[in-house]
Amino acid sequence: SSSGRTTTSMSRLLFTTPTPNAENNSQGYTKIASDVLVSKDDLYIQQGDSVTLSMARAGGKIHFTLDGTEPKVTSTVYTAPIALNANTTLRARVFEEGSLPGVIIQRTYLLRTPHTLPVVALVTDPANLFDYNTGLFADGPGWTPTFPHQGANFWEEWEMPTQFTFYTKDGKLELDAPSGLKMFGQFSRAQPQKSVAIQFRDKYGTSEVFYPFFKNNPVSKYESLVLRTSGQDWNMSKLRDAFITQSVKGMCNVDYMDSTPIIVYINGQYWGLYNLREKINEAYFEEHHGIPSNDIDIIKANTNVRAGTIDDYMELREWLESHNTNNEEGYKYLDEHIDIENWMDYWIIESYYGNTDTGNIKFYKQEGEGYKWRWILFDMDWALTMSTYKTYNFVEEFLDPAGHGVGNNFSTLISRKMIENDTIKQLFLERYAYHLKNTFNPDRLLTILDKMADEIRPEIAEQCERWGGPSSVSRWEGHVENTRKIIREKGDLTKESLRTYFKLSAEQMSKLFG
Repeated sequence: SSSGRTTTSMSRLLFTTPTPNAENNSQGYTKIASDVLVSKDDLYIQQGDSVTLSMARAGGKIHFTLDGTEPKVTSTVYTAPIALNANTTLRARVFEEGSLPGVIIQRTYLLRTPHTLPVVALVTDPANLFDYNTGLFADGPGWTPTFPHQGANFWEEWEMPTQFTFYTKDGKLELDAPSGLKMFGQFSRAQPQKSVAIQFRDKYGTSEVFYPFFKNNPVSKYESLVLRTSGQDWNMSKLRDAFITQSVKGMCNVDYMDSTPIIVYINGQYWGLYNLREKINEAYFEEHHGIPSNDIDIIKANTNVRAGTIDDYMELREWLESHNTNNEEGYKYLDEHIDIENWMDYWIIESYYGNTDTGNIKFYKQEGEGYKWRWILFDMDWALTMSTYKTYNFVEEFLDPAGHGVGNNFSTLISRKMIENDTIKQLFLERYAYHLKNTFNPDRLLTILDKMADEIRPEIAEQCERWGGPSSVSRWEGHVENTRKIIREKGDLTKESLRTYFKLSAEQMSKLFG
């Protein structure tokens, strides 16, 4: 809703639909109808339970729906407690003659054994997701048969109104906020279980929410969130990217999308195991680093500008292309323009975990003098794979003059110019050795992995039954065990990759790794 004036009245009125920068052309009201009061907020119900609705003040009637659609004046009028004999999505609103309709309330009720994880329940008109022409999840008229089905609705950047509700693992309602929902990810959009982004905006009713979703994370204000399936790993371990993020948390100088496992329901229907994640955008850097959202450059891949401009980045590339960096001038320039420790940690993580999809690269810099480029860790779904962890020299991959990532499509200029400097190269090797001994210590990593696997294990069977991915609990256990095997072996394999690429002597190896 919004407030304003019309061309025929100078009195301030209330309007159903905001019309920014345009004339208020809908009917105006002088007051708003009552709020709906709900007798039951908890997620989990028992057979025979019911919910009672009432109005905060007299006047008007409560209209409600149970199918996810928005209540209208033509919807069912509430007259008696509503029986809850199955999973139920309730939406209700007060309509009163001469008043702007009241705020819509939403509640989801589940008649089942409680989950062992928190639950995010999304409520939206089913047409927003499943209509052939307009539904975000639908194939739609533009669908093409070859994977990843370019032209399908899920490749559109549409945003649909939804209600985001967050429940603790014991079913207590913690957060209820209107939001927008849109697709998230790339090729994972074509998978049956889809990742989505949640965006809080003024036009839906709130531009931000406050809640400590992530343990030991200083941020509790969010303008957006991601419900992520685990990307290309959605039907295997469902752990890789989240595990890698947690393994470097507090140990490495990198930015990352924090995570916590959740269960998702849409309009009361089980939608599976997800990870709730931070979203990497301008608001992320404002909350984590205090960078004003209109004062940052964010680049994806080679030259894809996600915020700000590419001017400073292109200036950096041009200087590097025309200068030798293995001298005092070179080190000074690199140190002034690049957060060297961050760059080292980013590429140490990528190469140690053996990410074969390093084209998923983002980096950013606050605009102005004295600020440095930094790299952001995200999308490690193709790391720690059985088919590549022994056969690839991942250190060589990210320094290949031909490029890195799929098809060698992504520039290695900065990395090569960093390593060209002897001082930085030595710092890189020493920092790699430190992380192998500490951050990537197998006992430490296995403790983290096993704890995360234990956390989602009770939910895997239902995930498999709903989506067929993973195909079975035993297959999931196999993927987890494969990850454990790689972790046990990866330290020695990485040392050998470093020895081979940098042509390290036995004395140098001994000094670095003991």
